[in-house]
Amino acid sequence: MKRYMFLVLAILAVVVFASGCTTSTSQTYNESGVSFDYPMGWTKLSASQMSTEVEGAAPMVAAVADEDSISNNTYQTLVAVQKTNSTGTLDEGVSASKSALESEGAVVVSESNLTVDGSTAREFTYTMKIGSLDKKESIIIFEKNNYIYAITLSAKASDFDSQKENFDMIVKSFKVT
Repeated sequence: MKRYMFLVLAILAVVVFASGCTTSTSQTYNESGVSFDYPMGWTKLSASQMSTEVEGAAPMVAAVADEDSISNNTYQTLVAVQKTNSTGTLDEGVSASKSALESEGAVVVSESNLTVDGSTAREFTYTMKIGSLDKKESIIIFEKNNYIYAITLSAKASDFDSQKENFDMIVKSFKVT
């Protein structure tokens, strides 16, 4: 009887481990001095895909995008990370970023404080029309090791809220390495 019970427990253990308990729903980005988890089904963008056309913008060090969000050869849902030397206060950086976006037609819809990798961060969310596309984005700005980091969370306005879980995964796991 003891042998039978041991066999049943062993089979049960195998079933539990094989039932998805070990299946990962994320992958890890770990390059350019940053690391974070991002959803399976998203892709890491290459340096050429990360280029920005905004004059004076800080260089991008990381970007990932939802492979299912491509429209007109452009990713609609993505997260990009920029890094620049710290030259002022966090509040000055946030203010300058908001002013630059507002001068391009962005409308700030919310602002909040949070913690990223143990550092105080400021987040502001805005809507903006890019061509014929309505976009909603959040920018999270924080200072760490004498650098300013900006994490941009971007999606079509109609898809932004449904991406919250994915965006949260990235921000909560974000680390400066």
